[in-house]
Amino acid sequence: DDPWQKEMARAVQEGCQIVAKSANFCKLMTISTATFDDVQAANAVILGSSVQDANTHYAVQQWIDQEWILSEMLPDKIGAAFVTAGGISAGQEGAL
Repeated sequence: DDPWQKEMARAVQEGCQIVAKSANFCKLMTISTATFDDVQAANAVILGSSVQDANTHYAVQQWIDQEWILSEMLPDKIGAAFVTAGGISAGQEGAL
């Protein structure tokens, strides 16, 4: 559990709610509770990860690497990503 990642995720959710003008429009979910059905039902998906050894967190990568063919299953989905890292030049560019 990365407190900076949680803080960033809450800030992204808050920004989404302001843009959408609805508190119910933007759901904050974790990879332990989000399912592919949730992803398919969403208008947009913003995925966040902490950086470990200049890579996406292993649990996030494992979630992404499930048997999904994202380019075929989500071709029209709006997507974004963010990462949190422990310092300058901590590998955040590569993890994105």
